[in-house]
Amino acid sequence: MGDEKISNYLGRRTLFIGRLKCGKTRKTALILKKLIDAGLARRITVLDLAPEVTKGAGGKLACPAGDTIYLTAGIVAPRLTAKTPQTAASLALANARAIDKLLDRANELARPILIVNDASLYLQAGSAQRLIDLVNRASTVIANAYWGNDFPESELTSREKEQTIKLMRAFDKVMRTF
Repeated sequence: MGDEKISNYLGRRTLFIGRLKCGKTRKTALILKKLIDAGLARRITVLDLAPEVTKGAGGKLACPAGDTIYLTAGIVAPRLTAKTPQTAASLALANARAIDKLLDRANELARPILIVNDASLYLQAGSAQRLIDLVNRASTVIANAYWGNDFPESELTSREKEQTIKLMRAFDKVMRTF
């Protein structure tokens, strides 16, 4: 994982997918660091849609210093915290509303490099098309999303999968992390 070249990612849209705790955020953070080290900080917007670590899963990227724009909100992991499907749906909707504001801000900034940590949390109640519209405005995108079967089937899980499939189509490269 440490020998990644940023040239493999510049000018491309790359999505890392995988199960819980498989290294999606770690891989994204590594590439973000390399982009910043290459002097591209002023061109980067980070959308950190992850919750704080919950039951060993999730986790935000380290907030980059300097000229990188870092946007995040108080996101909750619905399936890991809710006791009922109704509560999970309510939490997912609250997440989507908070994230919609971040998407608006990222859209205003229109920087050419977009980093998205944990797109899945938005897709549970938000629109893949909103993310796709933002992705299509950037020349380089590094994103990650949950893709697995760690959770029981539910309306929320089904919706997330359906929206993630739509999101995957907007990327040049979809890579499974293990």
